[in-house]
Amino acid sequence: MLSGLLLTHHHVDHNEEFAAVLMQAIMRPRTLEVFGPPKTQALVDFTLDFYQDDLAYRLARTGRTLQDLGKVQVRELQGGERFTLDGLQVTTAKMVHSSHTIAYCFEAGGQAIVISGDTTYAENLVHLAKGADVLVIDGGAAVVRRNGAGGRGGMGSHASMEDVARMAEQSGVKRLVLTHIFGSNI
Repeated sequence: MLSGLLLTHHHVDHNEEFAAVLMQAIMRPRTLEVFGPPKTQALVDFTLDFYQDDLAYRLARTGRTLQDLGKVQVRELQGGERFTLDGLQVTTAKMVHSSHTIAYCFEAGGQAIVISGDTTYAENLVHLAKGADVLVIDGGAAVVRRNGAGGRGGMGSHASMEDVARMAEQSGVKRLVLTHIFGSNI
């Protein structure tokens, strides 16, 4: 059962499934923790208000009411926080992107996985991922850089492949996974 949602930043290509996931998660009577950058509370409040009738309808089909919904606790992050979520030690760092972006390091059982969200070169990511087993990192500038976006020479939204490689090498991660590789300027 889902107990936490962690958002890296508030761009539509990262939050587009948020409403559906949130609604499914709170249909069960337990507390859901939602973590994310500033404005995460506003996103949760809007979603719950906008879909209140839909939630009531879905609950009524099972003989329940809105009072039976699970609770939602929101924690807005700046970067640099540490907390525990379902036995995982979570550490955050602020990234360099066109909006406030949070990276997460999840540690348990002596292993660590780091998820960058979107970023250009970021010393904070190098420190967060130091010695991690896996670094899941934004590789979006692999394609968009040709249009002048990303990396140090563009608008500062996505790291170049050179910067991805440099951050991976400097952090000493064991495995690298590239995400967010696309063919347009999203």
